[in-house]
Amino acid sequence: MIRQEADIVPLMELLNTHVAQSRRVAITFDDAYASAVTIGVRACVDAGAPCTIFVSPGLLGTIPIWDRRGDANTWTERDRTAFLWEHGGIDTVISSSHATPSAARIATHEELVIAARNPGVSIGAHTMTHPNLGVLTAEAAKRELGDSWEWVRERFPRQAVPVAAYPFGIAPGNAAAVCAASGLSFGALVSGGWIRVRPAAHAVPRWNVPAGISRNGFLLRLRGRLIG
Repeated sequence: MIRQEADIVPLMELLNTHVAQSRRVAITFDDAYASAVTIGVRACVDAGAPCTIFVSPGLLGTIPIWDRRGDANTWTERDRTAFLWEHGGIDTVISSSHATPSAARIATHEELVIAARNPGVSIGAHTMTHPNLGVLTAEAAKRELGDSWEWVRERFPRQAVPVAAYPFGIAPGNAAAVCAASGLSFGALVSGGWIRVRPAAHAVPRWNVPAGISRNGFLLRLRGRLIG
């Protein structure tokens, strides 16, 4: 469906090209969910489509709090706000005995290694522990981003791309300086829609694909790039 409307290109090709020669899309997966690095990556590989996985090493092999609470129907918008801004987005205290489906699990390191062996797969940084960077000091944000980027480069030297996806889509204060100090070339948001003009390197917009979107809804949003 994407290829009916655009060319699918590697993320770095998209970000490093000043003038687009065609309508282009780069596919990214945040958090490295097990389903993304198995089913999602396999779908991309089978289609010959490159993709990028943004990984938080501290989440590998776990089920995040937002999935545990959400699946137990105990996660309200008020809970989410408190989690992000009062607890800094750090999963430390709340758990659930509810049987959370395995699809909500973040991939293990081994699953990530297997995914990265596929052609066209690249790996980017997503912080070490997936905090809300917006509440951290510049130094703490730099450590989270820099340490995760170092982790990615050490373990996936051929697949590593110097791009960070901000957890929850929230950039740190003075994001340009923090990204530069962390050794990263780009920082990506969750929102912002299509790239129409060359964005600031530390605030690259993305188009989020929400759960439950229909095939027709997906196609309309792709075609909206032409008329929006």
